[in-house]
Amino acid sequence: DSYFSLIAALAKTGELAQVTALPFLIMFMIYNGFLVTRATVPDFMTWALYCSPFYYCISNLARDLYADVSDCAGCQAVIDTYGFDDSPDKAVGYLVLICMFLLFRGLQILALIKLNNPKN
Repeated sequence: DSYFSLIAALAKTGELAQVTALPFLIMFMIYNGFLVTRATVPDFMTWALYCSPFYYCISNLARDLYADVSDCAGCQAVIDTYGFDDSPDKAVGYLVLICMFLLFRGLQILALIKLNNPKN
């Protein structure tokens, strides 16, 4: 929410806001721990994996769904293949979301003050 509010404060038109929002949204969706795993991510893009809120959501969801299933042989394979067994805790995901919220909301306030403040 705060990311899109920041983009709306920066953009002059709705079309420009949509185009501006896409790169980071696509990056968050690609680096989610399922499409690009911790084993396959290049070293210089590891930061994108840990900044993606989708990464924390998918890794915790998969770990909660598949970790304690004893009668499913494929479930443990999913956990091992994608590296969800040692994924970050839920608290780390919440901390990342709160930090991103505060950062984007602060930048939105600055953008509203500096870019959209009409002079009388």
